[in-house]
Amino acid sequence: MTKALTLFFIFFTVLLAKAEHYTAGSGAWAAEGVWHANDIPPTTIPNNHTRNKIRIVANHEVSLPSKLTVNKNGGFTLEIFGQLTLDALDAKNNLIIIVHPTGKLFITHDMTVDNQLDITVHTGGFFTVGGNIVLHNNASIAVDGYLQANALIGHNTQTNNLSGNGTVVLNQVSGINFEGFGGTIIVDGITLPIELLSFQATTLSDRVQLKWSTASEINNMGFEIERLYNGLWVPIGFINGHYNHNGILNYSFIDYAPNSGTNYYRLKQIDYDGAFEYFGPVAANVGSNLYELKIQTIREGNQVRVYLPFDGTGLLEVFDLHGRLLNSESIAYSTILSLPRGIFILRFTIWGETYTHKTSH
Repeated sequence: MTKALTLFFIFFTVLLAKAEHYTAGSGAWAAEGVWHANDIPPTTIPNNHTRNKIRIVANHEVSLPSKLTVNKNGGFTLEIFGQLTLDALDAKNNLIIIVHPTGKLFITHDMTVDNQLDITVHTGGFFTVGGNIVLHNNASIAVDGYLQANALIGHNTQTNNLSGNGTVVLNQVSGINFEGFGGTIIVDGITLPIELLSFQATTLSDRVQLKWSTASEINNMGFEIERLYNGLWVPIGFINGHYNHNGILNYSFIDYAPNSGTNYYRLKQIDYDGAFEYFGPVAANVGSNLYELKIQTIREGNQVRVYLPFDGTGLLEVFDLHGRLLNSESIAYSTILSLPRGIFILRFTIWGETYTHKTSH
């Protein structure tokens, strides 16, 4: 029985060795003694390659000063317990990258994967790319450790997903779905605080209810609710945030003393470090009909921001005092006009009705 177990263990070890390239020491990729049994992986992995994994053992450091190309459609894995440095990485299909807590993967230039990428960076693991990570379809990136790249570029937010609770540092990002990520995302030096899913205002008799939802929050202290009054945004309330949170959260605020007519609202999201950003505006009509709705305007330098009656898209026309048409556009809620200082007539048409307003800025 003992002899049979010994033979099975030897047979299993041989099969494992045949299934993967794994390191025996540190050094350059092609140096003698770096790979077990001197089984040096080719720098271009063909589709018919008999190995399906490269494993860098803990405390081993391996460097390849040229591109590693993976053309194996059946799937290929880079598993990093030690440290691996590549000049670039190009994979055609079905690449798996696993960076363990002791692992470090450095790619000097770009990493490109055509289809089916799975990246897992465990807590304590580091994965840095000096150039861009370019993904096309079906990418799953789970980061509980640290991931850094110049850019993370996907071609389909429906199939390229980021998850985990680690740290991601980028200069540019596009085509990636972040809804499942609960860690810290820093883009171009700025920590992205929240992802807002929706923001709406609803009239409840003589009150206005505001509702909004977030998909994720990072360093979020809370939301200051502001209402437009006589051309100025005035704070009317504050709702605490949830600091760091991964998952959908729903918020609600009721304005018990809105103005008669159109009320415009916006959210000022504030981080614990004092940084902030605005969302909105949204509008709700209280105690008036279409003819009583008021257009409001705010001068912002060389531009005028115009807030229009809510609930639909209408035609906004701008005239000077001589009746000359200066601007015409189809808008909803608000727009920004480049207007010199002076007096202008705004004409807003919606649902076959026309509403005018004279503004002086």
